[in-house]
Amino acid sequence: MKLTGLMRRHNNETRMKKIISTLLLCTVFVSMVKGQDPNFSQFFASPLTLNPALTGKFDGVMRVAGNYRDQWPTINNAYVTKTISVDFGILKNRLSDIDHMGMGIIAMTDRAGDGVLVSNSAGLSLAFHKGLDENGYHQIGAAFQGAYTNKRLDVTKVVFEDELTPFGFVPGTTGEIFTNKQINVSYMDINAGVLYNGSTNGYNNFYFGASMYHINRPKESFQGGQFILMRELLCKRVVKFQSVRIITCIFPQSIVCKRKHITRLLVAHLHTM
Repeated sequence: MKLTGLMRRHNNETRMKKIISTLLLCTVFVSMVKGQDPNFSQFFASPLTLNPALTGKFDGVMRVAGNYRDQWPTINNAYVTKTISVDFGILKNRLSDIDHMGMGIIAMTDRAGDGVLVSNSAGLSLAFHKGLDENGYHQIGAAFQGAYTNKRLDVTKVVFEDELTPFGFVPGTTGEIFTNKQINVSYMDINAGVLYNGSTNGYNNFYFGASMYHINRPKESFQGGQFILMRELLCKRVVKFQSVRIITCIFPQSIVCKRKHITRLLVAHLHTM
């Protein structure tokens, strides 16, 4: 009897640990549903998700960028995000040497809670940069980005609060009502950005830019509630120091992100040779 009681107690403790872990994950999941966008620690490697005005703003013919993020991998693939983008210059023969126009395409997929919430989006960016001096050392640009987003919620994988009873976790007893096992929501999203870049000698560069995401504040709800995405403002500063004789570049950069009452500061440093 004593051994049986100890085994029962051990099983209950193990079950409670699983329940607590699941509830913690669901809490994070709910916070994410409120409208947080995926963020990358190496934000400088994802230009089209940082500022649409960076579209086509590079030295070269075409730029391809890809990102993969696996956050908290020990918690059953809590957040897995993948992006790929390509951008290039257009109308080069019709613009002056100091002006520039760029176009870009970006696709993103994000899986949260081991596939509980899957988000897919594809967007198109168009940017124009106007030269301010005869050498093209100073430019100011503006861009717009339109994106189509689809989010799918797998109800069979969701854990609800009312499924936790005094006798333990009882799946399938929630009072939440869903018409399908998988629910989809789709919407169009509009983003915009501005960017100023300058140089004192043609080798060094400094960038100051700002971008606004979810300008049209699309509605994001699976059950008809009034959940509207909050606008997000991003401000970026980049300074590039390049030696004239030695091919080496130093890129100290930072961004400030603000959404409603939340402000984030990210600082990065990149050194290339």
